[in-house]
Amino acid sequence: MSLTVLAQHIVTLRKLHARVLEAEFELLRRAYGESLVEEAMRLADEAALQVSRAPQELPPEDDMHASEIAEGLNRVMNRR
Repeated sequence: MSLTVLAQHIVTLRKLHARVLEAEFELLRRAYGESLVEEAMRLADEAALQVSRAPQELPPEDDMHASEIAEGLNRVMNRR
């Protein structure tokens, strides 16, 4: 397989995954409502940002922050 064909395949997969993800978010919005999904997405994005900034070995305070985010997500999901 040539590099060009492989690159085109990757581009196609990324587009497909983006469409699937958007469809899943739409289903969540219909099931839980726009505001709950947006809040859950904000909390998930915050958690992902913390993970990307954190060193490979997480100190205990990062564990506490992850627990706070998980609790926030649980509160959001329980509001439905």
